[in-house]
Amino acid sequence: MNIVGTLNLARDTYAIDTDIKNLQLNASGAQKIDPILLNQRESLQKEAQRLISEYISAEAAGYKLGTNGINENLYFNSINAQAFMDKDKSFSGDVKSDLWAVSEKKYKNLNDDGVLKALKNAYGDVKLFLDFYDDGTNTLELNGASALFGLDSNKDGTLSSEDELFYKIKIKGYDKDGNEKISRLSDLLNGIDLTKFIKDEIINYAQKETDEYNVKIDALPKNNAKKYLLEKKNIDYLDYRQTRNASNPYTLVKAEYRYERLQNDEVQNFFQKYAGADGWVDLRDNKVFNKTSKLINFAYLKKSLDGNARLAEFNPIVKTHEGLSEDFSYTKYQKQNFKKLYEDYMAASSEHYERVDELIKNLKDSGAPDADVLIAKLRTTKSSRMVSIENEFKAATGMSFSQKNLQRVKFGFENDEKATAYALKDTDAVVAMKLNKSGFITLRFDSGREIVVNELYSDTGSLNSLSKDKRISPNQEIQTMSEEQINSLDFDKIAVKADEAKNEFKSLKELGAKLVSRLTDNKYAIYLSNGNIMVAKEFYNITYIDKFLNGDENFKADRKDRFYPKVDKLA
Repeated sequence: MNIVGTLNLARDTYAIDTDIKNLQLNASGAQKIDPILLNQRESLQKEAQRLISEYISAEAAGYKLGTNGINENLYFNSINAQAFMDKDKSFSGDVKSDLWAVSEKKYKNLNDDGVLKALKNAYGDVKLFLDFYDDGTNTLELNGASALFGLDSNKDGTLSSEDELFYKIKIKGYDKDGNEKISRLSDLLNGIDLTKFIKDEIINYAQKETDEYNVKIDALPKNNAKKYLLEKKNIDYLDYRQTRNASNPYTLVKAEYRYERLQNDEVQNFFQKYAGADGWVDLRDNKVFNKTSKLINFAYLKKSLDGNARLAEFNPIVKTHEGLSEDFSYTKYQKQNFKKLYEDYMAASSEHYERVDELIKNLKDSGAPDADVLIAKLRTTKSSRMVSIENEFKAATGMSFSQKNLQRVKFGFENDEKATAYALKDTDAVVAMKLNKSGFITLRFDSGREIVVNELYSDTGSLNSLSKDKRISPNQEIQTMSEEQINSLDFDKIAVKADEAKNEFKSLKELGAKLVSRLTDNKYAIYLSNGNIMVAKEFYNITYIDKFLNGDENFKADRKDRFYPKVDKLA
């Protein structure tokens, strides 16, 4: 079962009245419509509805960030993915075993509320559906948290006005008299905190099920033949992060909301503990990230092609027997992946719009009574293939999809292929790290490349929060902003670490900030209303979460807004 869940599509098929009496013209004795023409018209309408429904389903499914590096993407998989999938080159020699261990198990770490079809909240238990065109047709039922994670388009762990389809979500239930009642979600809620659907403890189910299976074999009596016929499972050859990520719903949220920057003393302590005599820390063979370690994963800061900074998580190390060929080029690998993505998108786009143009022409000629409505919707559609490629483009580049951004990447490879390749989502894995005397950190990848970074970020295991109704994430955009742009931000939604020792954050508004000025050493001077000056290196975004979604018992919905269980009016 995939984390995006099963979306039960409610296809509202336009009624085609085949009653001969209703198909007669108004004039008495007029000629009846040709049944062949009616069949053609109905076929056109069904094909239009199919394309519209396919588009809505694809958009609602959303995009995945990708965490196992094997089979989650069409284009930007791990550099070792093909060998991993090849039975002759796979480390275990059993591809089915490999795929079982890294396959999606995130749904198992959703709590009881997360698997319910109805959403529990202060307004009552309600069902959610997507009304894409806001006309009650072509609706899509949203079953459980699995479907809601797909709608979190900015991947911040909250379904809110920041997400593309938020205003298209509606609530269905009943009033106190048993009449069906429909409201727009945004009219009642500021948003939905998706983390409320995740269990408190994240279990690595591949590891758990492997351990339980092996214990059962060990427990068999010595005289039981099965004890010698059954083979124990072994997933120790896999990077532990692969199997943990497969079970961890938090990996559906961007790294910016889950990671914290390591302080200098934390970095020093890490290298003192794990570095070898040559100063390098070996990340292979689960030496650092494993089932007993408190460390989950690291990330580093990289710039996208649009100049914005983003966190790049270390990829799990995909282990194979043969490794890479001597002439392997990471830059060429990335370039080839993008070239295929670009060509496939252009082909899919051309194919879809040719089909739509032909369908629109035929609908017009058919004289179908609902042709204008269908045509208007068809003009907005994309094929599921197009949407899938657009989603992978977002994950690979960190930018929204547009023809302009697509051409930007193409132009980048034509003019500086190495910088462009490095700016895209990493498809290789960090296998070793070294802390240099300068304080900078060298990262060595299994592709053979090396880069130098000045800081590391560590996975907290959940989302960074100030309180039940406030969530924080590093603001990377400020680094590329002018002072005028920085000072035009909402200071109530921008925070700094006010007390390093207590790990205490405060918004610029709380601090009484009047002005932010850029200093020469990548730091900022914050001028306060009391005349003091505060120096900060990092800024954080504050996201405000709706109260009732965090179990605030003091929040009570107005009676007129509440939804009730269905009432049998005949009872």
